[in-house]
This record gives sequence, C-alpha cells and structure tokens, in this order.
Amino acid sequence: MNTPSDSNFTRVNITYTTLIFTLILLLLSTYSYSQVPTKKYLPLEAYSSLPDTSQVKLSPDGNTIAMIKNNNGTLFLMTFNFKTAEKNSY
Repeated sequence: MNTPSDSNFTRVNITYTTLIFTLILLLLSTYSYSQVPTKKYLPLEAYSSLPDTSQVKLSPDGNTIAMIKNNNGTLFLMTFNFKTAEKNSY
C-alpha cells in the first residue's frame, strides 16, 4: 500500500542518487581535464636573440656547405667539405 510518505521517500532517494551521480561525473571530468598537457612557451629571450646559424649556402658542385655561425654575438663564416669532412671557420 502506497502512502504519501513512501512516495516522498522515493523522490528524495532518486534526487540524492542523481545528485551523487552528477557530482561523481563532475569530479571525473575535472580530473581528466587536469591531465591535459599545457602548452609550453619559449622564453622571451629566445625571440630576441640572434639565430645560431644563418645564410646557409651549398656550393654548386654540392661538396661544400657554408654558413654564418653566431657564437655569443661574434659572427663566423664556417665551411664544411662533405668529401673530406674538413671544417674551417673564418
């Protein structure tokens, strides 16, 4: 026999169950969102510094490569011969 108090108990029980289920889903979604890796940005100094290597050129015969190298603000012309593995800096 259903009484008005039984009906209220069932409604309250369903409401608590729904609330608990919703809170569990919310906690799980928050946990999974916190596991997403964040983007890592370069420091500002990386954008303001000169490149380490610039003006790379290959010789017409393809045996030598030349480039400008930056060593703490001092620029050097560097060459590398692929056949002899000889490195030169000027």
